[in-house]
Amino acid sequence: MEGFPQDEFVGRIGFDFSLSNPNVAYALLDNQGKSDKPAPEPRQRGNQQQEENPLKLEDFKDMTLDQALALDDKRLESLARRSQFSSKYTPTEIKRLLKTGKITTAQIANYNGGAVDANAAMFGQPIKGAEVYRSEDAGKSWKLVSESDISRLYNTYGYYFGEVRVSTSNENEVFVLGVPLLVSRDGGKNFSRTDSIGDPHSDHQSMWIDPKDSKHILLGNDGGLYRSYGGGAAGIT
Repeated sequence: MEGFPQDEFVGRIGFDFSLSNPNVAYALLDNQGKSDKPAPEPRQRGNQQQEENPLKLEDFKDMTLDQALALDDKRLESLARRSQFSSKYTPTEIKRLLKTGKITTAQIANYNGGAVDANAAMFGQPIKGAEVYRSEDAGKSWKLVSESDISRLYNTYGYYFGEVRVSTSNENEVFVLGVPLLVSRDGGKNFSRTDSIGDPHSDHQSMWIDPKDSKHILLGNDGGLYRSYGGGAAGIT
């Protein structure tokens, strides 16, 4: 495929064709190539209350295993949410991984900032991450179009994410599914979150857009099935 990466860093790829213009196709690429950008600071959800003395990733740098295992689950859960760990990494699961040696406190401290093998645990060195490519000749040639930094669509790699969906009525409206749900309305150039209305669960894995009404969307994630009659911009329930 002309214009599409072909090296050893190509990860999971999701494809979708535009129903309104079949010549237009999108590919969501999990690019495992090393990034030359510094790791971003963990983001906090807009509706999250300010926490007194919140647990930080760097707190794990000098923390012993016993200290980590003794952490209050609520503080650990808050850290996981703020750092956008996948929802499967509950306090119980994190402590299990620590106790069995699958991960270390040092790896938690260096989340997205220096661990060697991203596939060995949930932590890895900064990578390029999610990228969106667009084709206007039904997949014969491709061009990287995403200008927004969407690298945090995944936390490590697109293990069960990697889905991209194009509006059934607008070739320039495209959704990408990951830990957050992002949407572009300018052909894949700029993306913004569209899963903050109605407060749906994170970790989005499937989407259906009604061929007869593109505002009618079904969204599947770790929290169940959600529905919108507002094109994902409103009314997710």
